[in-house]
Amino acid sequence: MKIKLFLFSLFILISCKNDKKEDIQEISTQVEISKNQQYLCKDAIIAIIESSKESIEEREGLLEFIQERGGTSYGYMLEACPEPYEEYLDKSDYYEFNFHASYPERMGVISRYRFHPEKLILEKYKVVENDYFTIDYDRSLINKFKSNCY
Repeated sequence: MKIKLFLFSLFILISCKNDKKEDIQEISTQVEISKNQQYLCKDAIIAIIESSKESIEEREGLLEFIQERGGTSYGYMLEACPEPYEEYLDKSDYYEFNFHASYPERMGVISRYRFHPEKLILEKYKVVENDYFTIDYDRSLINKFKSNCY
């Protein structure tokens, strides 16, 4: 039985053409380029978020505050986007990020932001009102967004 399985496997390997391998490699490269483009896009939107007055104010002194309480850092996590490139991302008409503090046992969400690519609108979630509100940002970053995301 083992000999038959071995011979069958050998036959399959010999009968496969090399061009199939090249096709798979080309597709893999295209996917990688697409992922890299998505990461550049994400970085452009984070720059837009960080340029807003609200984001600047909430980050002021935050790292020291987190570290005094045993945390290590803070950061942004993409939760949804128009073209999800990872399994965990939701599909939506906008890019949605959470801004969180990292602790050894958890990641606590501090705030949420949405960027609407069609309207070029940035919004921040207000817990008390349970709604998103438009906030201003550095409009000169729109070119970076357009070149990285389209």
